[in-house]
Amino acid sequence: MAFNGSGLFVRIYNWVADRNANIKIRADRMDAEMDGMADGLSNCITRDGQSTVTQPIPFNDKRLTGVGDATDVADAVNLRSANARYLSNVGISAAVGSNALTITLTDATGSTPTATAPVVIPFRSATASTGTIVNREVSSSLALVVSSGSTLGTVNSTPFSLYVVAFDDAGTIRLGVIQPVSTTSDTRPASKGIASATSEGGSGGADSAQVYYAGAAVTAKAYQVLARLDWTSGLATAGAWSAAPSVIDVSSEAGATGDYVESVIPVGSAVTLSGSTGNPTSISLPAGEWDVNLNATFSVNAATTVTSLNVGISTTASTFDTSNGRFASIYYGGATVGATIVPTLHIAPVKLVLTSTTTVYFCASSSFAGPSVAAYGVIRARRIR
Repeated sequence: MAFNGSGLFVRIYNWVADRNANIKIRADRMDAEMDGMADGLSNCITRDGQSTVTQPIPFNDKRLTGVGDATDVADAVNLRSANARYLSNVGISAAVGSNALTITLTDATGSTPTATAPVVIPFRSATASTGTIVNREVSSSLALVVSSGSTLGTVNSTPFSLYVVAFDDAGTIRLGVIQPVSTTSDTRPASKGIASATSEGGSGGADSAQVYYAGAAVTAKAYQVLARLDWTSGLATAGAWSAAPSVIDVSSEAGATGDYVESVIPVGSAVTLSGSTGNPTSISLPAGEWDVNLNATFSVNAATTVTSLNVGISTTASTFDTSNGRFASIYYGGATVGATIVPTLHIAPVKLVLTSTTTVYFCASSSFAGPSVAAYGVIRARRIR
């Protein structure tokens, strides 16, 4: 009988009972008992890997201990291997003093990382065409100072966010920071990618939006977003870091549903068009599914005769995508329209499914004669997945 179906091994005979019943030792009874033991042992998992499990094993909420690191796609994953795939044991602190901002990488308890409690950061390959992950451990103090006077492109008394990233500089981990909003666009970083960083310099000169700053310059290195820091009321004086962030959101990857990216061309910066298709502006979108829409307005001289005005959303520079919903046009047939109307075209949201970071272009062209035609407006994107 061996095991009874509930994990209990059941013997066939009882030697004491046989003695008391005057049953002698017999070969057939011994064989039956030993065959049951053999069947039971054959149903056990052998420690040297000889046997193969044939059914799912219920572990009753108990741990497997001492499991090795996974090396095959079908291997069980221990905590160490799992942590190596994701940010783990990470924390960020931010403090101000003498109008400078100090951003510090900590462990999950807010303490300095150590060899026994390191921060684990997974980085993509620094080669764009290579799809591998490199895991780095930080086991000592690591900080970045944004010096007094460095505005990072912020504006007085205006809310803003900073993204804190780690760069893998050939095995040396460097903290970096970026303020992604300019006067015309919002280009928050993807959760991981490849980028270059300018040295913060320490003298109050890190003043540009949409530029990564680090303690030392890096060129085309892999980065991983660690946190987002929010100043919900801004700073009274940009570059005077007199207040710590009101929100610290650790591992705030910019790959969340609802992320918004836009690029705006103000009316005063309208882009002059020629007969060929141009790109007044563009946005960079990380991998994912996005709703993209476009509003375009044309500035037309009163003496200009216009045949047609055309706009589109395209992933190819200077090329219209004439798929349904991605192209719009007005035909005037050689009329002079600039004195009476301001032509405007709108492209309602279209879904783009992107497998990698992609530039999406605001394309425009005009067929006309006479003085110039210019275009301005906005291209916007909202992540839907």
